[in-house]
Amino acid sequence: MEGLELAAPLLKEFILPLTCAVLVGLFAIQSRGTGRVGALFGPVMLLWFVTIGGLGAFQVVRHPGVLAALDPSTRPGTSRRHGGHGALVLGASSWSSPAARPSTPTWGTSARGPFRIAWLGLVMPALVLNYFGQGARMLSDPATMDSPFFAI
Repeated sequence: MEGLELAAPLLKEFILPLTCAVLVGLFAIQSRGTGRVGALFGPVMLLWFVTIGGLGAFQVVRHPGVLAALDPSTRPGTSRRHGGHGALVLGASSWSSPAARPSTPTWGTSARGPFRIAWLGLVMPALVLNYFGQGARMLSDPATMDSPFFAI
């Protein structure tokens, strides 16, 4: 719901009521068990991660220079310039991203094997593509630094 204000400013007044409606709906179906909730939200989560991964990949293709971050020769210079503070900021920013939030509530309700497959095969690649896409978008348009996730 958070991005609705940026996408359609006229919907700003509906964000809180819509968020409350979704939460009430979730609590209403929660008593039916994790299997039913998972059956409902599994396809939604699949669509979510495919979408954010695809949007990120699109931005990376448009600005492939962001992939220079994978070059290990740049890391020592970055560490010297930013020290431990850079690692702290990077770690904090990855968990504060709206892209990662939808997956966290289900971590404790999944079997280990399927969860690992889903995480390694879909969630992690989608998040990495999305983060690189955000970086690519900020490199191509610095004005998007306030909200790179929603800008892509």
